[in-house]
Amino acid sequence: MRVVILDNLDQPNKNGHIYTTELIQKIVDEFKDKQVFGQLGIPKDMSSSIDLTQVTHYVTNPRIENNSLVGDVKVIKDPALMEQFSNLQFGFRPTGFGALKEDGTVYDYTLRSIDFVHEPA
Repeated sequence: MRVVILDNLDQPNKNGHIYTTELIQKIVDEFKDKQVFGQLGIPKDMSSSIDLTQVTHYVTNPRIENNSLVGDVKVIKDPALMEQFSNLQFGFRPTGFGALKEDGTVYDYTLRSIDFVHEPA
């Protein structure tokens, strides 16, 4: 299933962060032949390692389309629950570590996971 992970690159999101096309292209290049795991909700432990017991899905084939980061999601745990949430204000968002410039531009970013969250930024 194709999903939008980050909408409107190069513009502030709901958190005021700006993910540039250049930054996202680096992530796409890094993960084009890999899987990015994710979970339902924001991880409580934001360490760089992922708790595999909490993984609900993974994302493959990340790419930029129409000024958005998109990918293909495969649900591996409780697809019925994720389907119920998909009808609400849930969506996918990247979770990672980086730095912010004063204008909100994200740089030096490391992707940790792509999570399914309520009201994504």
